[in-house]
Amino acid sequence: MSILFLRLIAECPDASAIESVDLDARSRLQPWHPQIDAAPAPYWKLPEHVEFTYHLSPGSAEAHVAITALEPGGWDHRNPDPDASSVWNKSGDLSFLHWRVVWAELGFVETTGATSRDG
Repeated sequence: MSILFLRLIAECPDASAIESVDLDARSRLQPWHPQIDAAPAPYWKLPEHVEFTYHLSPGSAEAHVAITALEPGGWDHRNPDPDASSVWNKSGDLSFLHWRVVWAELGFVETTGATSRDG
C-alpha cells in the first residue's frame, strides 16, 4: 500500500479565502483524486494561516514527481525513494496551487506488510 499526502499552509484572512484556496487546490490536484483529510483549520504556529491536508491517489512515486512538477521551483526534496518527502516554500514569484499558499509538504510513503488494523 502507498500513501500520498499533501499539506498546505496558506494566508487566509477570511472564509472566502479559505474556500478559494481549497477549490483551486482540489481543481489542480484533480488527476490525483484529492480527499480532504480534515477541515481546513488555523495553523497552530501562525493563526493568520490555515492548514489544508489532502490524501491523494494513486499513491505512487510517479504521482509525487508529477505534483512537484506543477511548480518546479521552491522544492526541497528531503528523502530518497521509496519514501519521498518534499517541502515547498514560497519565494519571489513562485506559486503552488494558489497564490495564497506559502508552504507545502508532499509525502509519499510505501508501506509493506501487515499493520495493526489488519488484525
